[in-house]
Amino acid sequence: MNVNYSKDFQGAWLDLPHYAKSVVCIGCFDGVHIGHQALIQKARTYAHAFDLNVIALCFNPHPKEFLNQFKVDQLTTIAERFRLLKHYGVDHCVCLNFDQALATLSAESFLSKIVSDALNAQVIVVGDNFKCGHQQSGNIDFLKQWTYQQAIQLDVVSLMTLDQAVVSSTRCRASINDPVYLSQLLGRSHLTL
Repeated sequence: MNVNYSKDFQGAWLDLPHYAKSVVCIGCFDGVHIGHQALIQKARTYAHAFDLNVIALCFNPHPKEFLNQFKVDQLTTIAERFRLLKHYGVDHCVCLNFDQALATLSAESFLSKIVSDALNAQVIVVGDNFKCGHQQSGNIDFLKQWTYQQAIQLDVVSLMTLDQAVVSSTRCRASINDPVYLSQLLGRSHLTL
């Protein structure tokens, strides 16, 4: 795989460069756990079939941290996240500053201006708990309607479970003192890769 590192981006959404046709995975990707890996694998399938770039779109600080004004202990730094995302097959990592301008952007504007226009999404891959836009107004039903209107393909991936509980970054953080269980959630040792 030929990865163009020059298109990695971290900054304000208004400064985003424009990308070639892509499949976009959206999430915080903290820890890049097995659920995130499933999204990336699905995106890679589309990328190979339709000759698209795989873009992972994430946010810093964590939206919960910005909106609720409390610190979220991250499993990975942005640099570590980018490295892990590349390891699992992402071509370009885009990390947007989660600030007041992004927090107040409507779901329609977020999807149109960022995901469609700047990232040139032909396919969007998200987990079935996905929400975007001001006050999380852009849920899966909204996303289905919007992608249909824009002729963008959507793939909603079911959340992964382990021991009958959803795999999430929150669950990984709660398991930080149990390295064996954490490695099952991450699909690797927390300290490797």
